Amino acid sequence: MNIKFVPEMHDLGKLIEYDFRPHPDTTDGKKPRWHGKNANIPWSHWNEPTSTTWVAARFHHESAYADLANTLPGIPGEAKFDVWLLCLADNLAASSSRATPEEKSEKDAESAVKMPRLKPRKGKTDEDDWAEEDSDSELSYKRVYKLWADTELPTSQPKDWAPIYDGATWREALELVDTASGAEEFWRVYDDPTRSQRLISKIPEDKTPPRVVTSLRTHLELTGKFYRILKRHVQPVPDLANPTGAIYAEHQVSKRSEAKDRWRFQLLRCQLRFSQTPVRARDLNILRLMEQSLAQLDSGRNGDYVLFHTTDTLWLFLPTDGSVTADQVLDPFLQHGFWADAHVSEFPLQDLMPDLQSWLDEYARLEKRLPAQITQWEKELDQVNSDWEHTPQRRQELLPQRNKLYQQLETARVILQTCKTFKQKLDEHGVRAPVNRAIVDAKILRTTLQPGEEICDLCQTRPAQPEPFVDPSGTIVEHLCQKCAAIRQAGMWLRRLEEWENQAESQQVAWVKVTPVWDEIDLLIRVQFEKFIDQLVAQYGDNDASLAQDLKMNFRGIAPLAEFTKEYKQMLARLASELAREFPSALEHLNDQIEESFVVKLSAGEDVLKIVAAFERGMRDFFPAFQNESAIRLSISVAPVKHPFFDHWNYLKAPRDAVNIQIPARAVRLEMKLDRFAQLRAGMQLQDKQVSRLVHTLAEIEAKSASRILVQARLMEDAARAPAIARLVSDDKFSARQILDYYKLITLGGGRPRQEAQGGEAEK
Repeated sequence: MNIKFVPEMHDLGKLIEYDFRPHPDTTDGKKPRWHGKNANIPWSHWNEPTSTTWVAARFHHESAYADLANTLPGIPGEAKFDVWLLCLADNLAASSSRATPEEKSEKDAESAVKMPRLKPRKGKTDEDDWAEEDSDSELSYKRVYKLWADTELPTSQPKDWAPIYDGATWREALELVDTASGAEEFWRVYDDPTRSQRLISKIPEDKTPPRVVTSLRTHLELTGKFYRILKRHVQPVPDLANPTGAIYAEHQVSKRSEAKDRWRFQLLRCQLRFSQTPVRARDLNILRLMEQSLAQLDSGRNGDYVLFHTTDTLWLFLPTDGSVTADQVLDPFLQHGFWADAHVSEFPLQDLMPDLQSWLDEYARLEKRLPAQITQWEKELDQVNSDWEHTPQRRQELLPQRNKLYQQLETARVILQTCKTFKQKLDEHGVRAPVNRAIVDAKILRTTLQPGEEICDLCQTRPAQPEPFVDPSGTIVEHLCQKCAAIRQAGMWLRRLEEWENQAESQQVAWVKVTPVWDEIDLLIRVQFEKFIDQLVAQYGDNDASLAQDLKMNFRGIAPLAEFTKEYKQMLARLASELAREFPSALEHLNDQIEESFVVKLSAGEDVLKIVAAFERGMRDFFPAFQNESAIRLSISVAPVKHPFFDHWNYLKAPRDAVNIQIPARAVRLEMKLDRFAQLRAGMQLQDKQVSRLVHTLAEIEAKSASRILVQARLMEDAARAPAIARLVSDDKFSARQILDYYKLITLGGGRPRQEAQGGEAEK
């Protein structure tokens, strides 16, 4: 048997349509089950196992593979060990969108890890959204439910959803199992939109709610990474030819349940930083250097330790045995002078969760709030019960209140007890709040200078080179270290920006940056999952508080977070495409891969509104459930093209709200949520210069008096002439300063072109 193994292909059976019967002459007429382990799917097409990939796809949910001590006739030792690791990796990747409790039964490991299940509504068929599987009467749904986009239970079912649906596609799948040498071949066949619309990125990893929140593609990618990490750090006992156990970090086990309980790993969220303060646009070569370092890490030996990433944030999964450290994984960045703020959590494998701090904060609030609320409800219930006992004639009137209090008390007690139990479990496993630490190359931090040395003007962490850096004009002299000088001299790729500088020094440009706030995103994903649970349990679980809380506590957010980063990158790609169409010759990209930053040449202040509108459309289409939050932020800094860049950068790197706009020359700062900005834009109307004088007067009154009443009193004199402004102040509660800043924004000009000395015509 060939021991070639592509772990990403283990869930091949999930790609098969319900009613597909590949070989009618060999089936008994029953529908095949998802994983393809059912005899109705003709795995007997092969007389014997042909590869480890085949064994994994065929047997990875069989209880025999839950324990390495089991004898498996006909399976080589290395294949047995690989499939055991695959099962653990699969369990890890699946449990990152829901918990899978340790197996309680050697005989039926699969059934032992099931969460509480939800039943379908009566009268539904498997043509409906939440269809009933023949096997165990569970709800089943065939597309991913996106926590940040789907706010209600689905009402329509996609057709032609499965990539394997007839004899030809089945034979193609069987051939691929034998011939594929890596995951890329699998993705090309089953997740290429140019080849088919039946994509694994649209299929849920598990089709039973609430497990439908992760795509099969994301699940398979994570499984592959987890498997390769385990393969590198887990050793077979006594040897690979006849493995009966596995050892990691001095903990030897034979069962997966033991491994999940005893083996500890670290989860790190690393925010990349650089010590340079970019003074000139040319210093932004550091963004390209960051992307190059990321590509180097992705393609290198340590790429699997990065579960997923954005431009400057990486999630690492690392062993705790010291064999591989975060410093080693991040070495491509450290060598260039980058450093990372790391949010480090350590878990047993069964408790892996990226939003631990958010959960602990919520638990602390719950512990303070719920007991007092329970006491209050108990007092109210005692009074109602007393009235119930002593005034029988009022029982009909008291019944709704009595039932409501009983329900509230039951729900609150269940929530409190379930959370306490989970917190106790974390304490027993030594799981603590995440630790924050800096990951930096110590060699770049020299605290003392030698006689005659200057410190680098940009990074302030390394000694400058003996020869100062002089700009081409010869007027600016800077002392730069070797790394910062190399960044400055790496080549100016912002060609359009150079052209704009030459055309008009007064040319207005907008520096644009999109920033995700991961602490808030972690929390919002969990909140949206809990809302989803409440909807499901209300409809299918008879409002069972115990069931709802059990499902919520089983949530593990790694896979949904990985799914979110994909959606975030897709939103950025569309934003870049829309801006390119809107500003075909007036857009400069600062990133090559994940386009979070741009420079836009402005013809008028209203161009800024077009940028905000494109961002709004992206949030509406990709993250509608997050629209009223500030978890993804847009920052825009507007100034003449020659304005000192560090002023832009200091503003862009620390956004305060969903929309953040500054115009330093006009003292403009507009910072508000998306819906408020849309409200201001809709309510504000450009009028004559008298309106300009009015908004300046109102802002001056507000600044001197700090009184909204005086502002409204002054507005009463001009309400008829400026009704839009009156409504914004009185009805919508905007400050006079916000209205003035918006007025300054939309009346901003694009700048005049430089005049030629002789002809007086603008330079081309």
